[in-house]
Amino acid sequence: MINVPEKFKLEIEKPNTKLYPLVIIQTGDNPIYLSTNSVSKADLYFAPLIMTIKSLRSAISIKKYNYKIGNAGIYITDREFEGKKFSDVAQHSTVPLQSLMINAPVQIYFTTDSLSIVDSALVFDGLCSNYSQKELVIQLTVESRLSAKTEEEYPKDLLLNQSDLYPEYKHILDPIIMCGPE
Repeated sequence: MINVPEKFKLEIEKPNTKLYPLVIIQTGDNPIYLSTNSVSKADLYFAPLIMTIKSLRSAISIKKYNYKIGNAGIYITDREFEGKKFSDVAQHSTVPLQSLMINAPVQIYFTTDSLSIVDSALVFDGLCSNYSQKELVIQLTVESRLSAKTEEEYPKDLLLNQSDLYPEYKHILDPIIMCGPE
């Protein structure tokens, strides 16, 4: 569930509200700030390098015992902007850009010109799971941190009454999902 700040709610109720994304990629000591617009928020400059953000979704199937983690595809232009390309970020690093991006925390906010980052809506929080580049387009795939935030406690020991289990499930430490009769 998205927690929407009150100022954001008031802002989107106005006529002709223009929303745009802010993306923050935490690559160690030097976060990368991107947007579709050239904008500054809280003394942070967001470069207008984002072409589009696609596919914000997730699904859980109790009957099939699986879930799909939501992901977002962030498409970034690698054309020269202010004398440098996005792929030049790692130019002064001994690590390739792809290695910097993989597993980097990524936050996606929606905002307007009059809102601060704190008052913007955090719509996606995840980790970069894939980096690919085709000519002048870089695609980052960001997976939700939903699985990392689960508060469920799963059994770590054998169940006490092993005789109630089917033979193929006896002596297994992994959690077992049980479903009632249909």
